Amino acid sequence: MIKHIFTILLCCISVIGYSQVEYEFYVLESSVDEFDVLGNSEYETNLNIEKNITKTLGVAVGTEVKADSMNGDSFDAKNMIDANMQTAWMSPKKGVNAIIEFYMSIENNKDIHSVTLFQLAFFNGWRKDYQTWSNYSRIKKVALFINDKPYAEITLEDTYKHQYIDLEKLKLEKNGGYRFRFRIMETYPGKIYEQTALSDVQFIGKVK
Repeated sequence: MIKHIFTILLCCISVIGYSQVEYEFYVLESSVDEFDVLGNSEYETNLNIEKNITKTLGVAVGTEVKADSMNGDSFDAKNMIDANMQTAWMSPKKGVNAIIEFYMSIENNKDIHSVTLFQLAFFNGWRKDYQTWSNYSRIKKVALFINDKPYAEITLEDTYKHQYIDLEKLKLEKNGGYRFRFRIMETYPGKIYEQTALSDVQFIGKVK
């Protein structure tokens, strides 16, 4: 079992018109070469980042569009929360203006008393293998809305390594639901196909 820690590349968040906060991004050293793990089934089919609480929160995900299944691969929205990097959601075309929405409601969960969200971890592109990741488009820029309120415009690096969006220790109240909506604004072009893919999004935080 691979025990190396994947390189963590924090995404650079540019906030335009929504907030005056400026974010820095960091590249941390890694003992794992990127080509050693990409597409490795043992590593990628159950890749949970530390403090991934997506399943605990009962997060649901939906999109208005998806690409047609091909060669046994389905591109349902649920692929974005299964911690399996070899599955993915994919847009039927370029993906610009496509909406991805994550929803959770914790008010009826008796095992959860409080939730603090630190970050969202993004695994961009279709990570089935390196050639596939390169052939299909990846998300470059998204607008994030939390409960319909603009939060930030986010620019992702064009890397298969996971990237973090900082949520500034967002505390979730027990009296209602939460909706995180992403609208794709720009994409990085694939070498062959225009469809845009996203393998996984993980909610990183603490539950009490």
